[in-house]
Amino acid sequence: MNSYTSTFRAFRPLLIALAWVVVVEATSEALLPADLALLESPLLHMSYRKPIRPERVNTVAKIALAERMPADIIQVGESTGLAGIQPELINPALPGGLKLLNLSTQLPAEFAGFQAVEEIGLRTHPHAGYVMAVISPLHLGVVTEGFGDDIAQYYVRFPVWKLLSSLKARAFIINLVYYHALSPRSLYTIVGNANNGALSTYLQDRVAWYQHSGGWAAISMQQPFKPHTCRLTYDSGLAFDRLLRLYATAAQHHARLILVLAPVRCTPDESTTTLERDVRRFLTSHSDIIAPMPLLTVVPHEWLGDEVHLTPEGSAQYSHILAEALSHYLPAAGARARRP
Repeated sequence: MNSYTSTFRAFRPLLIALAWVVVVEATSEALLPADLALLESPLLHMSYRKPIRPERVNTVAKIALAERMPADIIQVGESTGLAGIQPELINPALPGGLKLLNLSTQLPAEFAGFQAVEEIGLRTHPHAGYVMAVISPLHLGVVTEGFGDDIAQYYVRFPVWKLLSSLKARAFIINLVYYHALSPRSLYTIVGNANNGALSTYLQDRVAWYQHSGGWAAISMQQPFKPHTCRLTYDSGLAFDRLLRLYATAAQHHARLILVLAPVRCTPDESTTTLERDVRRFLTSHSDIIAPMPLLTVVPHEWLGDEVHLTPEGSAQYSHILAEALSHYLPAAGARARRP
């Protein structure tokens, strides 16, 4: 009996500390509004004097969307897919009641980030049978810089921080004190946010819109068009590696990859011929990949506001075309037609 008592006394400080952690985490979880937990993301880098890039906010919103909406097809990639693919127009045409969820982010999220969002989407939707990568041929083999590794680190490799409700409490208190109580305007400005509203409002508005649109967002711009050749800056090895990583992540979750190269308005040239040849070679060596669209799709220049982004009207046109193409490749059994 004395030995048990002495052992308990030896571990008593540790047990008290653990009990205190449980009380703090349970209290935080019970008292905090769930939506404000979005602010806890390390992707937002709580820096009170530097403006935050909207691409980071949009990425957090897309990850939150993955946890809020059903999906059989997880769409990933950069802003050509974000602005170009409208699930509301595509889903009614898909066989077997399949649901596409647009989780495409933006180019600063990098291909490492696209792969991380793919992983997040497949973990969140373990029964999803497909991943649709929508990537502009103008971006596929181009080196980019951004925050892709941050997405992978905080959400895939080390997601434990999400389990700590005390981090939500910290974010809630910071938001309350710095962004609402001490200033009529947000001290946490967002580049491109004309209203300069509080981060929590901006982020919740993004999530609410994505829930309404299935992840699609309009990018309104209209740059003057002059006929020109594509002149791709293109690294075939880099393109192959990126496609292979997206393919491997899908395969790990027994899902099939659907590859869609987003439309362009430039005139095909030698560089696009090289890209088509390399991508076709990749598809030949991975015959289970679905490629429902031509590897290079040139659309009327009025459909695009710039070199890569479809206008809302062009997006609607292209979404209908893509829906028709997908309906011929996806089985009526829906997401149950998965990889063995």
